[in-house]
Amino acid sequence: MRGRRVWPRLILPGYSRDSQFGDWQRSSSLCGYGTTRDYVLKRDMTNVVMNRYCKMQSGDLQDPYTSESMYFVKGEKTSMLVQIDHVVAVQDAWASGLWRSSRAGERVSYYNDPDVLQAAGVDWDVSSSPVWLPDNTAWHCDYMAKRAYIKHKYRLTMSSAEKTQTVNLLTQCAAR
Repeated sequence: MRGRRVWPRLILPGYSRDSQFGDWQRSSSLCGYGTTRDYVLKRDMTNVVMNRYCKMQSGDLQDPYTSESMYFVKGEKTSMLVQIDHVVAVQDAWASGLWRSSRAGERVSYYNDPDVLQAAGVDWDVSSSPVWLPDNTAWHCDYMAKRAYIKHKYRLTMSSAEKTQTVNLLTQCAAR
């Protein structure tokens, strides 16, 4: 965390997830038809069933955010029960540096980077703390380490409170 720039958190005008970051891209590692979403579901689930076009059909998810087990089946009313979370939210990435016009080319890559993504159930309680943490306390260290990695990889800033919370938690994790 040393050397990580600290900026006050602000919401910058011009943010539009759809127009600035795009949508799921086709994944070359899934026969050219499956998307980043399919790739992440396949990576994060077990007992995976995919169709011949490498599209996810079903699988089991051990939700890292809640520690609950869930069965995923692709369908109009069921696909939304498992979401692909951007561990550093897209709006946070925008406000933390990807808003700069010089970084416009990184936005679609960020949105589709498997390092940034995590399959999870939809029942999360988003708090008002500087950094949201999952209900599953056993995953706090991995989650915070992943956030710090993403912030570093994409040269994203942190608010002072976010940096303090990150350093404190990772220090506790290292002491275990």
